[in-house]
Amino acid sequence: MPATTINERLAAVRKALGHSPQAFADLLGFSRAYLANMESGRREVSLEVVMFLTETLNISADYILSERGPMFHLGTAQPPATTESANQSANLSANQTHPSKTKRTKNTQHTEDDKVRVLVVTQDTTDNLVSPVINRKAAANYLTGYQTQEYFEHLAYASLPPLLMGTRGKQTAIMPIVGDSMEEKFRDGDYVACVRLEPHEWDSIRDLDCYVIVSHTYGIQFKRIKNRLKQLGFIRCRSDNRRYPSFNIEAEDIIELWRFVLHLSADASNPNENLYQKLEWVEDTTSDLRDMYEGLRAEVEAMRKAVGSSRALSVAGKDAENPD
Repeated sequence: MPATTINERLAAVRKALGHSPQAFADLLGFSRAYLANMESGRREVSLEVVMFLTETLNISADYILSERGPMFHLGTAQPPATTESANQSANLSANQTHPSKTKRTKNTQHTEDDKVRVLVVTQDTTDNLVSPVINRKAAANYLTGYQTQEYFEHLAYASLPPLLMGTRGKQTAIMPIVGDSMEEKFRDGDYVACVRLEPHEWDSIRDLDCYVIVSHTYGIQFKRIKNRLKQLGFIRCRSDNRRYPSFNIEAEDIIELWRFVLHLSADASNPNENLYQKLEWVEDTTSDLRDMYEGLRAEVEAMRKAVGSSRALSVAGKDAENPD
């Protein structure tokens, strides 16, 4: 567990760069008061800030997120603040978006009331995507914790090749399957690797694909969905196990949508075993009937021969009694 918070590490980065609070706030495109609230822990450190630190100021993602390794990328010096980097940072707040309960997307300004999720896309030394593994306990606390970096600092992580995930540069996560509503394919205790969709991508969701839906009312659900956002303003969630009825989630109730890309399971059982057992029974029964048929045919043939022989003997006896 890190000895310092991400807010404290942000302040340490500012001091290491030799910036005053005002200069660093100007570099990031914030007011000095907003920066002071971030460094003190009264504000969350946003995704955009972390990305700016790692991509523009050469701060190590491992350091800023979990206090692992050096502050700066190996082989790089402490970069000076430049006019170009300041211009880049000034555009962060204007382009920032996140889900809203009243609208699916909205532009957010850096005020004291807005909350922005903190989760960045990281890669290991082999260029694999590093995804947080959200177990059952973490899933139960997801709605209250997903906006804070501390929530993700307590999770395990898994490294998966981009080829398997089918994406680069997007947020990924590995989430648990709980219950039997998606059986036979997805069983209780399995995990699914997912890619987070931005709100502007929601309208392009294809019917009956699998998604993790995070909503205020239903929490975390893994379902096949029918997309009715454009026409009717909701998505219909359907289970593979037909014992569970379908239900609708209104657009304003949706917090996040994650597209399913990979199924992770330790279950090696054969879901078609019952079918194979029935097929085997039919084959065995057919074989038994064939053997029975062959036995009956042999008995009939023996009886036919016996009857034929009996008739021949009878004819021969009559001929002997009535010689010409």
